[in-house]
Amino acid sequence: MRPFEPGDRVVHPKCPDWGVGQVVREGTGGGRVRALFERGGLRTVLAEQLAPAPPPEKRRTAKPPW
Repeated sequence: MRPFEPGDRVVHPKCPDWGVGQVVREGTGGGRVRALFERGGLRTVLAEQLAPAPPPEKRRTAKPPW
């Protein structure tokens, strides 16, 4: 598994209530990364505990009636 890099979207499978996070800093020592989660805030976690986030869903926009 490749290490996560800043900008990578991640999830923590054991904490799904945190939502999707984005890696803001890699290599803080001991295999840890800092990630900012939608509802979990800024967390420092072991990279091995994270999983890549699924691609974001494309939002459909309503077409104008004309």
